Amino acid sequence: MGRRLNLGIVLLIIASFIVRLIPHRMMVLVVYDEYLHRDITLRLVKEGILSISKDPLSLLGLKPYSYPPLFHIIGALLYKAFHTSMLFYLLPAIYGTLAVIGFYYAFAEIAGNKRVALIAATFLSFLPTLYTERAFIFLRIWVYSYFQWPYTS
Repeated sequence: MGRRLNLGIVLLIIASFIVRLIPHRMMVLVVYDEYLHRDITLRLVKEGILSISKDPLSLLGLKPYSYPPLFHIIGALLYKAFHTSMLFYLLPAIYGTLAVIGFYYAFAEIAGNKRVALIAATFLSFLPTLYTERAFIFLRIWVYSYFQWPYTS
């Protein structure tokens, strides 16, 4: 049972990463926010860390077209290290896969059942909204799971 579950987790991670690369097969930034993230990251590379907004609401991602800066800081550091535009195609797939892994471990801890957590992470991994609209997806997942939680036990 344990080995099959571990194999399932590994296969889910690989499949999640590959599926997240599919929209970029033509080497085009296809989702709404990707051009904006690319521009902010390149501005950080060019102008430095001081180009980040000083407005607290922008830093928390509470204003339109504002995002918490850690995403772009990590992207800028990786771009400086590797200096390739492939980063802008790989980074969303890496972040998405890490989100699935984090979701699996968090849900396994909450539910107390790793098999159920694997099924839930699989559903999250192939949720179409995660590929087209990333800004508020985790808020929507939290709200949905909050209202569904009493009915799942």
